[in-house]
Amino acid sequence: MTVVTRFDKLSNKITGHSYFDIMLYNDIVTTKDTKIDVSTSLDSLISIYDKLFSFGFSLSGYQFIGLVLEKTIVDNDNKYAPLAYFLLAIGFLISLYGAMSSFFILEFLTSIKNEEEEFIVHSIQKYKTIFKFCSEALLYVDCILFLIPINILIYNVLNDVYGLAFNILSGVLFILGLIFSYCVIVAKQEFDMDTDKPIKRRIYNKKKI
Repeated sequence: MTVVTRFDKLSNKITGHSYFDIMLYNDIVTTKDTKIDVSTSLDSLISIYDKLFSFGFSLSGYQFIGLVLEKTIVDNDNKYAPLAYFLLAIGFLISLYGAMSSFFILEFLTSIKNEEEEFIVHSIQKYKTIFKFCSEALLYVDCILFLIPINILIYNVLNDVYGLAFNILSGVLFILGLIFSYCVIVAKQEFDMDTDKPIKRRIYNKKKI
């Protein structure tokens, strides 16, 4: 007869392989032989969302500067300048909302630090999709909405050749950024080191009960 331990119950509540899941699971694994404690992963999540809050707030400041320069943006021969201004305005709203969401998430994560581990794991698993969308995904979109206007307005100060070169470089770096984020964050890390057993994260070996 298999004995279901507290570690088994907690680890079974963790579904998925996002960094939320990985940090919580690793925290549980490293303390399962003593007292289970998820404070380390919780502190790490708080640190991440604190940086996301700062990033969103800073980005909104740059977009606000662009909005203040409305007359400079619109009163020129660039027919796409109004589109650039519109995207800056939308990006400004999104960055403010993303920063505000990160602040709310920070409040929530800080408020559950002294709760029972079961409550912490269950609540984070329940809200992690909302957290990732309202803060991280929106800030990704916001970066795009900041990049596009810059690529449009660059033609106000540079000739077409330099403007096109800037556009191409921006596109290349954007694609490389997507590839980089996929490889280190989204993709399942598993390394074949010419051994019988591949090297992979602990959570990929998690057994269901």
